[in-house]
Amino acid sequence: MARGKVQNILMRMTKMHEILHKITAISKQAYNYINSAYSKLCAYGANYAILRLIRIDRPAAIVLLVSPIMWLLLLDRSNNACSVVKSFCFFLFAAIIMRSVGCIINDLVDSKIDAQVLRTADRPIASGEIKPMTAIMFAGVLLLIAFCLLMTLSSTAVIISLCTGVSIVIYPFMKRYTYYAQVVLGVVFNMGVWIAWYDKHSYFSVVPLFVYVSSVFWTIAFDTLYAYQDVEDDRQLGIKSIAVLIGDKQKIASKVIQNLYKVMIIGIWMVGYIVRLNTLFHALMLLISYFVYIAVDQFDIKDERGCRRMFEMNAPLALLIILTILLGKL
Repeated sequence: MARGKVQNILMRMTKMHEILHKITAISKQAYNYINSAYSKLCAYGANYAILRLIRIDRPAAIVLLVSPIMWLLLLDRSNNACSVVKSFCFFLFAAIIMRSVGCIINDLVDSKIDAQVLRTADRPIASGEIKPMTAIMFAGVLLLIAFCLLMTLSSTAVIISLCTGVSIVIYPFMKRYTYYAQVVLGVVFNMGVWIAWYDKHSYFSVVPLFVYVSSVFWTIAFDTLYAYQDVEDDRQLGIKSIAVLIGDKQKIASKVIQNLYKVMIIGIWMVGYIVRLNTLFHALMLLISYFVYIAVDQFDIKDERGCRRMFEMNAPLALLIILTILLGKL
């Protein structure tokens, strides 16, 4: 009897190893394909000022923007595969449009500051490649497209979307007045979660709540990493951020960022538990949390390139969580 149980456990472990091996192989192929497409898109976008204005040469932020919505769509048990794909395509397109508008507004507000920072001095408005009026007209066209998309949503989702639109305009000014601009960004950046939920449902649920809170803490974490690239310039120009507030205190910075990621991972894990995803999901989330902890523990706040790499790590992290949720639904 005991021998049979041991054999059964060994068989399950063997199958699990085979599944993980296949997942690894598929993940490598997918990564190589995405990386190749990403490099081509960046190279193409870099050749045109109008595309650099809306950051087409840096599409990683679109992944960061749309991933929490994808997490929600997959974790919403009322969705089938067809509705997930349909909703994802809609919100991906909407995310590209609104992210482009956000970039234009940010560059219009910060054009004088960008011109004084080495990393941002070549942005089209700051460098004079594109005139502010041209950028405003382009933003108007994008907002018209956004308005057309807005008319297809439910009334509750429309109200949330309009409030989010106002917040997008306000956000660029926050870094002038508060050290917690990253918190404001986190709140605004992830409103798509609520828009996606209330477009399909008329009731409140802890599922979008946990996804939203996790996404807010995640955004604060990766935007703080991003802010450390320009922390010296920001100090001199009087720009505020959590990075400026913490300063050169490596241990505090690592601890703060680790705790932000902890809240994010625990939130996603809690939703997985609530919607009863399988054991593989919980095991993979544990591995993800371990690797994130190691990565954050080793990063150096004074290493600008290292901070950039840590920030860019978040796009594959978001995709990995999507894969983990999918495997948790098997």
